[in-house]
Amino acid sequence: MLANAIIDGVAGIEFKHAYTLTMPYMSTQPKAALTAAGQLIAQQIREHHAKLQVGKALGITCLGKTSSLTVRAPEDRGDNEPDRGIVFTWDLPWTFNDRPPLAERVGDQMQKIFAACINKFATYSHARRILLLDPHGDVAFTITESWRTLFTDLTPPEAIDDIWIGQHSTDDFGEDEWLMENAYRRAT
Repeated sequence: MLANAIIDGVAGIEFKHAYTLTMPYMSTQPKAALTAAGQLIAQQIREHHAKLQVGKALGITCLGKTSSLTVRAPEDRGDNEPDRGIVFTWDLPWTFNDRPPLAERVGDQMQKIFAACINKFATYSHARRILLLDPHGDVAFTITESWRTLFTDLTPPEAIDDIWIGQHSTDDFGEDEWLMENAYRRAT
């Protein structure tokens, strides 16, 4: 909502440079507050972007938090990035070290998934039974090693032979792709 309000607010500007707008995490704010913050940020961008130079930042404070607009130096841009416009980035409020262990975050849900697999795989006892997980939310980018640790501590039932972690992404050519890694294999 915040980004959409900013995009709407800067519509029609013909930027001469590429900019980075780094914003703090604000998703706990009400929708109306995010929309108002986006409008304020867009207004500040409209008024000050043309005067901004490489190495300088425009601080924009709203909702008690400060966003920062900077000119993206050409050497800081990726190969596929535009040479004009705004790239949005967010400072997320957590690090990997202060998050609860994976077992605390998904343990109950995994037990439900395991129970469903026991029922589903009951008639396939002579086949290789594979569970593919497509994590979302705050576990979407959890490394496979963390999942392997989880399945060491929270042993899958005998009805499951393999567990794979899948992640949907886009390749270098903009095509959809799935990346999959094995996180558990029953010892034979």
